[in-house]
Amino acid sequence: NAKLAAAKTDAQTKANAAKDAAEKYAKAQVDNLAVGGRNLIKDSALIHLKGSDSGNGGASAVVGDFVRLTPVKAGNVWGNGASNGGLVLASELIAGEQYTYSVMVKTAMTSIGLYCYSGGNHIKSSIPLKSGNVWERVSFTFTQATTRAKNHTFLGGFHQLQAGVIVEYRNFKLEKGNKATDWT
Repeated sequence: NAKLAAAKTDAQTKANAAKDAAEKYAKAQVDNLAVGGRNLIKDSALIHLKGSDSGNGGASAVVGDFVRLTPVKAGNVWGNGASNGGLVLASELIAGEQYTYSVMVKTAMTSIGLYCYSGGNHIKSSIPLKSGNVWERVSFTFTQATTRAKNHTFLGGFHQLQAGVIVEYRNFKLEKGNKATDWT
């Protein structure tokens, strides 16, 4: 009976420790969540990215409520100005603040590279995707390096594209905080 009682006590102690650790972890996750919500990119529903370092500058077209990109070469596509689909800020970005950059995508690829350059090179590569060509929001969070004024145009786009593999996208969003929310 003594061994059974000791085993029960030991099991209860371990269960309590696991419960305390789980509660501490959950509290930290909630306490560190910063949700922004407001989209800081102007007219971001259908940004037609036309720039490319790899020959994909003319590889996209607006189709209804999304943009279809059919890369002719592996590489990238981006926008950094009015003539090639740059992302224009609706509000200033503050140095030292966290921002989350996201976009809805649909493709047969298993991962996609998403990047923006807003005053510090913020690149996120190989974001895993669901299989089966379903719409999903991909995102990454960064800390802004320098303050950028309202109406500043910054570079944004995709990299790690595969030649001939279609990527459909819509609804770019940049928001303050560390959680991607629905497009607005």
